[in-house]
Amino acid sequence: MQALPPGLLDVNGEIFGENFKVWCLSNGERLCFDDFPPQLLRALEKKMSQDIQATACLIEWKVPEGERLERFTFCMYAGFDLVADFNHTHELHEPEYHNQCGIKDTCPYKGKLCTIHLKVKFGKLSPREIEVTRLIGKEYTDRQIAIELGISVDFVKSNHHLSFQTGHQTDCSAFANLSHR
Repeated sequence: MQALPPGLLDVNGEIFGENFKVWCLSNGERLCFDDFPPQLLRALEKKMSQDIQATACLIEWKVPEGERLERFTFCMYAGFDLVADFNHTHELHEPEYHNQCGIKDTCPYKGKLCTIHLKVKFGKLSPREIEVTRLIGKEYTDRQIAIELGISVDFVKSNHHLSFQTGHQTDCSAFANLSHR
């Protein structure tokens, strides 16, 4: 059976976007950003106000104040990944790293505004490490990953031995499966 996106047939919600415009699926409806439920907008505002680095990036990027919340939402949650971004009470789940932005390779805020917040023993993962790990989770071979991302096989292999901490578990395959979701 094909997986359906959250919000299509259930009470959770999936945020997605294109060209910095944002929509969500919630309770079987597709809503544009301006029509998001007030509780969801408040949750997004709270999340943005707590992320000082992201807010500074948006200001430096000269995103007009009235457009910052939608841009923040796009950069942090707009990956269409079939994993709910918020629940029935509009409580947000963790941001997701997505590569559907269109300007990832040229964005001066790559890795600052669009970050995934996963704990690792040695610090923060780079966006490239996240991309490699996602493909590991999809069971790509090292060679397939290298070709897909235009990187060396040695770099891919170096990601296999990274020790990722996911909750109480420390293991690369668990993280790869998590990042694949």
